[in-house]
Amino acid sequence: MAQNDAAVRYLNELYQLFVEMGFADAQDISWPPHEDGSLNESMCRTHGLSDSTLDVLRKIPWPKGDGYLPIDETTYAVNWSNEDHVSTTARWPDDGHHGDGIPDDEEIPAGRITVSTFLERPGMIVALDTGTGMLDVYDCDYGHSDVAADTPEQYFGELLKKYKLLEHIPAPRGEMEILTEDLDYRGNVYTRTRTMLLDYGWPTDFRRADFVRDYTEELRESWEHDSRVEQDQIRQELKAEDSNGEIDGLRSPGRIQESRARARAKQADIERGLKFLELHGGSASTKASSSTT
Repeated sequence: MAQNDAAVRYLNELYQLFVEMGFADAQDISWPPHEDGSLNESMCRTHGLSDSTLDVLRKIPWPKGDGYLPIDETTYAVNWSNEDHVSTTARWPDDGHHGDGIPDDEEIPAGRITVSTFLERPGMIVALDTGTGMLDVYDCDYGHSDVAADTPEQYFGELLKKYKLLEHIPAPRGEMEILTEDLDYRGNVYTRTRTMLLDYGWPTDFRRADFVRDYTEELRESWEHDSRVEQDQIRQELKAEDSNGEIDGLRSPGRIQESRARARAKQADIERGLKFLELHGGSASTKASSSTT
C-alpha cells in the first residue's frame, strides 16, 4: 500500500540510525521481512490486527527482547514478536486519565498500528493509520490527551534530524531515556556523550567500533559522578524541607511528603544508572542512599 511507504521508509531509517550511532546492534533488531517467524500473524489477528496492518508490519523493524526501546522522549517502540506488547497495544491504555483524545480502554481500530507507546504519564502514543498513511500522535499528559495528525515526514523526519544533529541522542544501552540537554539531571551524560560522538568522528568519519568500546567506561564515570551529586542534593533537600516544614514545633506533612516524593524520583534515577553499571560489569563507587525511604 503506497500510502504507508513513507512511514515504512522512515522507521527503517530510524532503527538503522540507532545501529549506525552505536546505541544498538543489528542483532538486537528484528528486521523485515521477518521470514524467521518473528512476526506471529496468528497472534496478531487474535488481538484484532487487520490484513492491512500485518502488511505494514512485515515491512518495518522493531526491537527484540522483553524491554521497551525509547524512540523519542516518553514513547517506546513496540515489539511485535512479544505477545505482552501486542496485547497491551491492541487497546488504549486503561489508566483513568483519558480526555477527549483517547477512548478509555477500547480496542484500537484494526487498521491502526501502535508504532510506540508510553509506559507512564506524561508520555506519547504514536499510531499509524494504515488506511491513510498518517500518524496520530497522542500527547498523554495528566488528565488529558491531545491528538495531532502528522505526516511521517513531519514527525519522523524531524526526529531523525534531531538525532543526526545530536540534539537528541539515543538512550544508552540498558537505559530507558534518550539524552537531551533539557534533562538537567542527565545533562552531564548528554554533554559528555555528544562530545564523545563528535570526537569519534560523527557524522562523516565515525569510528563506531572504537566509540562502542570506550563509551561504556565514559558512561560509568558519568553515572558515578552524577550519583554522588544527586545523593548530596537529596540529603540537602531533605534536611532543608525537614527544617522548613516545622512551624512552631509542628511539622507540615504536605511539604515533607512532596520533598520525599521528589527525593524518591531522584533516587530511582540513581538506582537505574547504578543498575546499568552492574549489567555492564562496572563497579560503582557509590551506593544508593537509604535515607529517602
